[in-house]
Amino acid sequence: MHISITIKLNLLFVFKNSFSTLWQNVFPNVTISNYCQVSGKCFTCSAIIERQEFFKSEEELLMTRELTHLHKILIQMQREAYQNVRKLAMDYPDLYMSLIIDGKF
Repeated sequence: MHISITIKLNLLFVFKNSFSTLWQNVFPNVTISNYCQVSGKCFTCSAIIERQEFFKSEEELLMTRELTHLHKILIQMQREAYQNVRKLAMDYPDLYMSLIIDGKF
């Protein structure tokens, strides 16, 4: 749909407001995540590492290790969920869509 609209309007891209309006009209049941960092260290990883530098007790260090472990499990679950949707989108393109927007939005 987006491609057909941009071709009709002779556009190479659509501005954020136009895209958001189009998205809300065509996919009202799907939300757009504001931000998801996938390269480098995410905010949570950075915060845990920063706290490790200040924590001295064994209990505090153990807590940061547990947080790191839980965070890695969450990241793996998110990756698996994405891969499942990606596969559904490839297998059933009329029913599912997987979209990654690269860059700041």
